[in-house]
Amino acid sequence: MAQIIGPDNHTIHLKQSHLFGRLANAVDTCLSEPTVSRLHFLIEYNASRWYIVDYSRNGIWLNGERIAKYAQISLKKNDIITIGQQHGIEVQFSDAMAPTDFICQKNDADSPIEETLPLKSINYFPNQVNCELSIQRENNDWVLEHQKKQRCLKDGDWLTIGGKKWQMVLANMTNCTMELNDEPVDLLDLKLQIFTSQDEETTSAKLDSHLGELDLLVRSHHYLLLLLTRQSIKDLEGEKDDTECGWVYIEELMQMLGASETLINIQVHRARKQLEASLESVIDEKRLIERRVGQVRLGFRKFDVYKGGKLETTFDQEHLTPRSRDITPLQNVVA
Repeated sequence: MAQIIGPDNHTIHLKQSHLFGRLANAVDTCLSEPTVSRLHFLIEYNASRWYIVDYSRNGIWLNGERIAKYAQISLKKNDIITIGQQHGIEVQFSDAMAPTDFICQKNDADSPIEETLPLKSINYFPNQVNCELSIQRENNDWVLEHQKKQRCLKDGDWLTIGGKKWQMVLANMTNCTMELNDEPVDLLDLKLQIFTSQDEETTSAKLDSHLGELDLLVRSHHYLLLLLTRQSIKDLEGEKDDTECGWVYIEELMQMLGASETLINIQVHRARKQLEASLESVIDEKRLIERRVGQVRLGFRKFDVYKGGKLETTFDQEHLTPRSRDITPLQNVVA
């Protein structure tokens, strides 16, 4: 699986979209050195290759050459990445394989990884003969079975196997490839479903498409999609001209999320990439989430929003059936 060797020689296994920086609650790997920006750089797997993007104030050097800010630069095995200054922190891109889901043994969230086990379609722990628990792939979910009870696993969940602690790490990839028919896919046929908890601290998403229902899981950028969805529904219900529906100023999003413009841009980038990958790249990411100077909006025109397990709002522009409900039970959905 893809990995880099950190400055302390600890191995860091890479997710499909892996963000580095000092802002601990917003990045995948926190680097505490003072020359590191809060959101410093992104390493991302796309179209079977790894790329690096610099978002920082102090810069990134790749094999001794400074890379242009915001440029998407291809990575290859054994590349040396220098962070913050030309002779600053060095890490090595030591494995260029595709990202994969795995569990890792560690004492707590801040401890180094002691052992890593990539997940197969069916996994028995500690082994098939003396099985305490199993983890297997069912559709797009990893399902844990223990003492005849089952539950779906999420990124970051902790397990105890043989008295040791293991953590679930999802690579954020779409894990199935489906054959497409020859008919073109119309963006207006897609429905975006957003599920948020009552306190709106946890937000997940699903996408109804030509590939069926695609589970986009819980991601931090889905709260951004929720805000854009609500604006789109508000404008569409108000019969606003379609060319002006759903646009939200970046400055407004910064205030609503309490985030910097850089973080907003990263979340837009991540959301675009996840949506495009889920749809097998049949629709350009720039149509899924549109941008113009200082503003952003969703390209979808069918929405469902669930809050605290109840349907908050639904809209289908094609059939012109805007509806809002205060109380509608939602069965078997975990926000």
